[in-house]
Amino acid sequence: METLKRFQEALDGTSEELGALLNTPIAELRKQSAGPLEAAELDLSFAFAINSLFWTYIRLCGDDPKDHPVNRELVRIKEYMKKVQQLKSPPEEPNLRVDKGAAKRFVKAALAPNEAKEVDTAKVTSDDKDKNKDKKDKKDKKKKENKQKTNQTSVSVSDDKRKAEDDSSSPKKKKKKKSKKSNKNPT
Repeated sequence: METLKRFQEALDGTSEELGALLNTPIAELRKQSAGPLEAAELDLSFAFAINSLFWTYIRLCGDDPKDHPVNRELVRIKEYMKKVQQLKSPPEEPNLRVDKGAAKRFVKAALAPNEAKEVDTAKVTSDDKDKNKDKKDKKDKKKKENKQKTNQTSVSVSDDKRKAEDDSSSPKKKKKKKSKKSNKNPT
């Protein structure tokens, strides 16, 4: 019984505090706010208060408000309250510290030649230079061999085409000669 009395007292105190707000038109309260963020906070506060009271009413009726749509509405209102808080709080200072290791890697990658990106250009020895030169020479040699192969292939293809053309033209000539002979000796 005592719990019920405390609840009644809390409800009376809430109704007295809300009475002043509920008697004032909401448009007038919005005009009193300093800006759009404060107006949004006011609207969200009203929505949260009304939905919280309804949640309490459902609970008092003996139903489970966790399955009721009012619970989802309360979660949605809380998310919007967080967004308004984020807009009101000043933005955090960006991290202005330079990562020296990353900067060195960027510069090294940009300045290093393509073949020796892993090699530190400041510490290249003559042996490393010779190895890089050998690799480059091998690549050049392969390129030349490939060019020669393609040239030989194209030459052999053109030779094959000429032979095919000669072969195809020779039966026609033979037919023409035979037909001329047959016209000369009609028997």
